[in-house]
Amino acid sequence: TKVLARLAPEAPVPVPRPGIEAFTRDQELLKVIAHDPEMFLGKARNLVGRTTLLLSDEVWSKASNWTVPTLFIHGDKDTSTEFENSVKL
Repeated sequence: TKVLARLAPEAPVPVPRPGIEAFTRDQELLKVIAHDPEMFLGKARNLVGRTTLLLSDEVWSKASNWTVPTLFIHGDKDTSTEFENSVKL
């Protein structure tokens, strides 16, 4: 994605995108999401993917320097990312 962002920043990230079901298991909330005109349901662009990866790398590299208590709430049924990463932080 980092290389693709330089070559084609506006092209969609070439990976499968999970459906809106990845947001929540709450069926009523899924209906709200599906009908919300402000909710972007398309694929992220390469530049967005690159920026997200760069920011993630920066957060992880500085996490050991955090000096304030930080509460992470992350369910173990998340299908988009592994909750163990929140435990590591």
